[in-house]
Amino acid sequence: MKHITITGSLGSGKSVVSSILKEKLGLEIESIGSLLRKMAQNYGMSTNEFNKYMEEHPEFDHELDSFVKDQGLSSTAKIFDSRLAWHFIPQSFKIYLYVKDEIAAKRIYSDKERFNEEYNTENDALYHISERRKSEILRFRTQYNINLDDFDNYNLIIDTSHSTPDVITNIIIENYKKNSPNQNDIWISPYTLTPTQEIREHSLNKIESVSPFFSKIENYIEDPILIIFFNDHFYIFDGHKRTLNAIKNRISLIPCLLINPTAKHILPNGQSIDSYINDNFSQGYQHDWNDLVDYIKNNRK
Repeated sequence: MKHITITGSLGSGKSVVSSILKEKLGLEIESIGSLLRKMAQNYGMSTNEFNKYMEEHPEFDHELDSFVKDQGLSSTAKIFDSRLAWHFIPQSFKIYLYVKDEIAAKRIYSDKERFNEEYNTENDALYHISERRKSEILRFRTQYNINLDDFDNYNLIIDTSHSTPDVITNIIIENYKKNSPNQNDIWISPYTLTPTQEIREHSLNKIESVSPFFSKIENYIEDPILIIFFNDHFYIFDGHKRTLNAIKNRISLIPCLLINPTAKHILPNGQSIDSYINDNFSQGYQHDWNDLVDYIKNNRK
């Protein structure tokens, strides 16, 4: 069995998912986040303060990196809950957990077991999540020339915003057992996806007309939603009706095809990503989309 390396957004549930995987797979966990929080506590700093301090003191990162490298040499498979274990253990099965910032802030603010990470409000937590993320991205680009948000780095990307840990771990285990080194699967909640077209034309009758086919997850695997990732948002490039049908049929995660790896900025039609989003997204579209989603949720059987 391979090592499993889990990275992702702050508050995405890495620790919870790691614990369930440990129980189901019988693998030991190495949590680098816990080690970092203990380091911060030893220096009398909050985790956010210590992250900023590490920008000017790379020796702490090197200490953690050496630990991960050494543990990665073990012939016994382990689970690594770590920002960079995927980089230092390249032969591992690499997982990225994504979560929307506002949901992450709510989780972190409500989690009283996170020692050395206390916030006054959810907005306070949201601000510090953003600042810590900026600090980590800067630090890792400077020290290692890597981009955490380049999804090409990972074998499996899962959105944890609106799904239970059990659903998420079942997807992980299924993909882990495939043992396909070149796979790059991505599963996103239909509630996370952002529209790029006017959707008033998608009447409920039209949604019903394709509903029988798109009532099972297997159908989405055969015909995944095409998506774009831009400025920490997942936009629908193709598949608006299928996304609405997933909501209607209570499917919490749907397989998607990311048509633009983060490192590239040109779409298949030759248009730049930012130009496409500027041309095809508006707050009005989002408002109408939200209204239709709410209507579907309140009227589904």
